[in-house]
Amino acid sequence: MKSILKKIQTDLNFIRKESKFFEKKYKGKIPKRLEELQELPGVGEYTANALLALVYNQPHIALDANLKRFLSIKLNLLGDVVIKLASVNWYFK
Repeated sequence: MKSILKKIQTDLNFIRKESKFFEKKYKGKIPKRLEELQELPGVGEYTANALLALVYNQPHIALDANLKRFLSIKLNLLGDVVIKLASVNWYFK
């Protein structure tokens, strides 16, 4: 039981620390740029793209590693090509 409480306390301390950072740097608002989102702890490419698409309706596609691998195999493309293809705005025109 003590180990569970210790884990919860550690997680809460992390959340408290990161929320102070978020409030200070971004004034409590979700950043609107991919690079700024990826600076946040625990936010990678997939999450940043999903937030921009869903929160700000920006032309971003969230591709996880499995989908990138699948597209690379099925389309016979290299991984970098799939990533660039996903970031192009042609999909939204």
